[in-house]
Amino acid sequence: MYCRSSRAIKNRLSIVAVIPLLITCFVIGVLAYQEGKAAVTKEIENNLVSRRNAMQAQVEHYVQTISDQLVTLAGSTMVVDASRAFSGAFASYPHVREAELSLSRFYETQFLDQYRQKNRVTVSARVACLRDLK
Repeated sequence: MYCRSSRAIKNRLSIVAVIPLLITCFVIGVLAYQEGKAAVTKEIENNLVSRRNAMQAQVEHYVQTISDQLVTLAGSTMVVDASRAFSGAFASYPHVREAELSLSRFYETQFLDQYRQKNRVTVSARVACLRDLK
């Protein structure tokens, strides 16, 4: 009898010792999981921020390059001379009445249906705009 109660006490003591150990292991596991998840999340966030900053720098560099090219071209005597020559040539280009009538007929007959589907302005208003270019 003494042997049985001694064993029962040993088993109970073992269980009492194992339960806190299991609880401790579980708590440590949960904390380790949360820390690992937070570390991975932070790493992913840092990676995305780094990529965003790199893309931002590339876009800014591209825009600056285009801006520099525009400034260079705007100051170029060749471009200034070409734009003046174009404006003068356009103004002095002979207007052929038959060409204007042909263009008006095309817009008022063949192109009218397509134009009405896609635009709210009447064809006659657009033709008047063409006449104003003279």
